[in-house]
Amino acid sequence: MAKHRSQLKILLMQIRDDEQTRLEEFDEFVRYSRLQPEQFTVLDVFKVLEFDSSCLDGYDALFVGGSSDASVTQPDLYPFVESAKHLLVHCLDQSIP
Repeated sequence: MAKHRSQLKILLMQIRDDEQTRLEEFDEFVRYSRLQPEQFTVLDVFKVLEFDSSCLDGYDALFVGGSSDASVTQPDLYPFVESAKHLLVHCLDQSIP
């Protein structure tokens, strides 16, 4: 049985180094998804540099926000890149939206 949208829990992976931009982006995700702010948990990859697929436990979907100067071609400068790539592959493999 599908969950009612008010029951959905979303993990929002934010790839933004600027606090103000992160807050604005969060507000836009809330607005356009028509979900409530409390349905979201933010994974700020500039603060949590390493994570694995278990960070998705209990969530119904992963939203990926932002762009920044971070480049996947420079994982030595942006240590979260490898974790983010593995998380996205996990979502694909497990059909997690």
